[in-house]
Amino acid sequence: YARAIAAMNSPANLNAAAALAEKYEVVAKAAVAKKAIPDCAMTFIAGADTLSGDLEAYYNVLFDADPTSIGGKIPDEAFYYDYAG
Repeated sequence: YARAIAAMNSPANLNAAAALAEKYEVVAKAAVAKKAIPDCAMTFIAGADTLSGDLEAYYNVLFDADPTSIGGKIPDEAFYYDYAG
């Protein structure tokens, strides 16, 4: 995942990343992804405790502002994936 995020964030890979975003239906068109990817701030954080704690605080802010913005509930522990590799 860390390598994939680094590749997505690399300006040299922007066209390929945008094409993959379209291919896997993340967005409808590569052109949209090409404009969006540089501003997405995609990040890989290793460590379940750090990730779940930071994200939980963020999700609480979103939930407090508008519960529908995150599906009406705070994600439970099953939402998080602990990559130990």
